Amino acid sequence: MTPREPSAGHDGAETVEGGRGPLKALRSRAVWPAVYGAQRRMTRRLAMVVLISQSLVVLFGAVAARALAQSSGRTLGPATPQTYLWVGVGLAVALVLGCGLLRRRLGVTFGWMLQLATLLCGLVIPAMAVIALIFAGLWWIALVQGSRLDDMSEAYAREHLQEG
Repeated sequence: MTPREPSAGHDGAETVEGGRGPLKALRSRAVWPAVYGAQRRMTRRLAMVVLISQSLVVLFGAVAARALAQSSGRTLGPATPQTYLWVGVGLAVALVLGCGLLRRRLGVTFGWMLQLATLLCGLVIPAMAVIALIFAGLWWIALVQGSRLDDMSEAYAREHLQEG
């Protein structure tokens, strides 16, 4: 048996060789977040918190981009200050709609695309690139930790349903 191979412990709970409990086996899973597929309950909740928070920041960033473009008179290409506002509002709405898509197979993929779109906002306001990297990190953490929480919840339910 390899060191990471799960086995049944003395109490029937799954453990890793050399481990001391059922949660030891869960630590080796869910290191990388899902890129595709419907997510489970806690993963969806954490991801929704990130997307809603990000939508508010993007909305305020759009207002700031419009104000900066109006005051300086400089825009990228043929864009007007109003264009910055409406593109930002559209991205904020897409982030909110992304919350509803997390139940579908393409929900996480759509979330990653929204992270990339937020990063592209850094072309207009450079500080948005930093904010986009922060939210991409939060998105990744939400997917990884949400998956771990879902695994622990399932293990807990499995363990206590067998006793009852």
